[in-house]
Amino acid sequence: MAEREYTFKIVLVGEPGVGKTSIIRRYIHGIFEENYRASVGTRIFSRELVVDNKHVTLSIFEIGGQEKFRFGENVLYKGSDGVVIVFDITNENSFQVLDDWFSQVESNLGEDVPLILAGNKYDLGGSRRVQRQEALSYTSSHGVEYLESSAKTGKNVIKLFYSLIQKIFSSPKYGS
Repeated sequence: MAEREYTFKIVLVGEPGVGKTSIIRRYIHGIFEENYRASVGTRIFSRELVVDNKHVTLSIFEIGGQEKFRFGENVLYKGSDGVVIVFDITNENSFQVLDDWFSQVESNLGEDVPLILAGNKYDLGGSRRVQRQEALSYTSSHGVEYLESSAKTGKNVIKLFYSLIQKIFSSPKYGS
């Protein structure tokens, strides 16, 4: 039996086509669909789980990657407890614009929000355009964790959310 209940708002952001919806669908439903349809706007998903004897409800907001969601104040970030910025390891442009996404998160939430960078589409490693060391160097300079994931195979999808939840519990807001 869980000792206490928590509700965390998690935001996933990144360029269109990097796999945000696929990561969420793999995490929530355990499925992957080959036929990609670009998400427009924002989608909200929910999942309940127990982490370290604590009942956690995740409200996962997928914010569209279109340019209109990338700059300025965005009310969809308000109240977020954690963020996952996703890029596609086979798409160098999705990596090159990460500074824009980090700036967007910082301008809406400040620097103290727990954040993880996810290099998605690990299953397409033969088409890799962003080397692991390059991504690790980038995250090291930003002080955030980096995980490579595959929504298709499920690699590190659960770990991605679990790590973020652990970071949230360790943050000043919840301080364990």
